[in-house]
Amino acid sequence: MSEARSARYWELDLRRGDLSFLRDFAFFRNRYPPSAVVDRLCDHGLMAITARGRKRMTLKGWLAVVRNS
Repeated sequence: MSEARSARYWELDLRRGDLSFLRDFAFFRNRYPPSAVVDRLCDHGLMAITARGRKRMTLKGWLAVVRNS
């Protein structure tokens, strides 16, 4: 990982594997994510849970995926 990319990664205060999880979720590779990961990403504002209980990525989550790809 380059220095610029790792700086952005730590700026988001994410754990190892969170960005790859978001990328997989964004491209429908993981339909049933673990609730602990979703809760952590919701706390960071990268994902949200709708009123019907569905998991969705926020704009901040999409930008994290795009910036760190």
